[in-house]
Amino acid sequence: MKRTRSQAGMSLLEILVAIFLLAMIGLATADTVWRSHRTRQSLKRINDVYHSARVVMDRMARELATAYIAKPLPGPDKSKIPQTIFKAREESPINRLTFSSFSHIRIVRNAKESDQSVITYYGKPHPKKSGVYRLFRRNKTVIDGKPEEGGLAYEMLDNVVKLEFKFWDKRKTDWQKDWDTTKIEFGNRLPPLVEIRLVVRDKKDQNLTLLTRTRIFMRELIKR
Repeated sequence: MKRTRSQAGMSLLEILVAIFLLAMIGLATADTVWRSHRTRQSLKRINDVYHSARVVMDRMARELATAYIAKPLPGPDKSKIPQTIFKAREESPINRLTFSSFSHIRIVRNAKESDQSVITYYGKPHPKKSGVYRLFRRNKTVIDGKPEEGGLAYEMLDNVVKLEFKFWDKRKTDWQKDWDTTKIEFGNRLPPLVEIRLVVRDKKDQNLTLLTRTRIFMRELIKR
C-alpha cells in the first residue's frame, strides 16, 4: 500500500530547516537578553554616579543655607578673636568657597563643639586620571581668628569635571562669581541666593551636569 506524505514523517531537509529556525530564534533571544543586561548595568552605573553627585549637591546647598557672618568681639589678640567669613574665589575648573555656617552636627559625646564651623570646598587634580578632579571638604570646628587655616579635610566626590558657584547681588541685580566679606564693597553682607553647578564624569566618559540654587537665610551681619 502506498503511504501518503502525512504518514511518511519529516524529511531531512525539513528537520534541518526547523533546526536552523530554532537556532535563529535562540540567537535573537540571547542577543535581546544580553542587550537588556548591558543597558541595565549601564543605567545602574549612571544612577550610582548621579546619586553620589546629588548627595553632595544637597549637602552643599544645606550647609550654604545656614551660612552667616557676625561682628567680631573686641580683644587684644586678633588671632584669638573669632572671625566669620564668606569668601568665594573663582578657580578653574573647581571654584573655592570658604564660609562660616551653623550646620555642624556634634557626633562625639562631650566634645567642645557647637553648631558653628568653617567649611571650605576645593578641588585637587586626580592623581591617576587626566581631565578630572577630586572635590574636598574642609571642616573647622574651632572658631578663631584664622578661619582659612586648620580643620580636617576629606574627599567628598571623585571624577569631578567642574564646580561653579554664582552669587546673586541685589545691589547690582546680577550674578557674581566672586564674593568676599572681608572687602568693603560687600559691606559685611551675604548673597540671598547661591547657584551651584556641578559636572561629573561617569564610567563611560560621559559628562553629567547638576544645577541647583539655595537661599541663604541670615544675610545681614549679626551684631553680638
